Amino acid sequence: MLISGLFIGLLLGVILQRGQFCLSGQLRNIVFKRDLASFSPLLIAIAVQSVGFFLLQQQGIIRFPASSMPIFATLFGAFLFGVGMGVANRCVSGQLYRAGEGMIAAIITLIVFAITIVATQTGVLKFWVAAQLESESSLVSIPQTLGVSPLFLIVPLCLLALFALQKNRKNTPLVPRSLFRQFWSPNFTAVLLGLVSILGWALSAETGREFGLSFSISVGHTLQYVTLGQQRYLNWGTYLVIGVVIGSFLSAKLSGNFRWKSLSPTDFGKSVGGGVLMGVGAALTGGCTMANAVVGTAYFSWQGWIATFVMMFGVWCVFILRKNPLESTC
Repeated sequence: MLISGLFIGLLLGVILQRGQFCLSGQLRNIVFKRDLASFSPLLIAIAVQSVGFFLLQQQGIIRFPASSMPIFATLFGAFLFGVGMGVANRCVSGQLYRAGEGMIAAIITLIVFAITIVATQTGVLKFWVAAQLESESSLVSIPQTLGVSPLFLIVPLCLLALFALQKNRKNTPLVPRSLFRQFWSPNFTAVLLGLVSILGWALSAETGREFGLSFSISVGHTLQYVTLGQQRYLNWGTYLVIGVVIGSFLSAKLSGNFRWKSLSPTDFGKSVGGGVLMGVGAALTGGCTMANAVVGTAYFSWQGWIATFVMMFGVWCVFILRKNPLESTC
């Protein structure tokens, strides 16, 4: 059922808002802190999904994408996306939950991002993007290239995630005592994100959408449905996007975190520039950080892992120019 996308979106919106979980912030911490502990939330989310995805795949419930990676498009697109989320201070998932909290800058970024995505799919950038995606390689997934069972990668990944979690232990409890009176720990948020992603892939597969959480095309479809009213754009992914914003809004209202945040001229420029760069980057590299750094890495896609590291480099190029890169808000 398509409406299951709304259910997953609502859950995801609450999780992202209560955990203040922005992937650009996670990647920035990894780049600038340079210790294993800073990897733990992202590693946990990837490891949880890896176990769930491969169990579902073994049962024939889901199928992993089998398309090969366009090398130049992936590298160039991931770099553009990394720079874009550095300029806009947030990735697409961060923009979605911040929009639900009432941040005008996030709403502007999402609108510009959606317009750019539509331009790459059906508009003036369509043929240019298509030309970049034509040069493919033989790289699909890491287990396929190495000729090994995915278990040879899943087990070390889970052990590494547990070790990173141990290194990142703090005095604060892993599970929050109150769901709406305090923000959730990054590791608890990562576990929930991984579980919801597994459920999301299983439910979306029932509608013929063979992928997990991904926002890029779905944000574009949301804009097209709102402006054109064509039923074909109201799909599982559209419901997912709508659900994230509504879930974040409800969570922010219940916790007293919702308030409209004004937009300065400087922030407007960053929102527009970041939205355009992320839109073009996502079209070239097969999706946003959620699709690549969280979902793609979990089923060991070459594109997911390569795009993630290049996005980190793009973020580094932006934030290294700032005086206090770790103090930028997500």
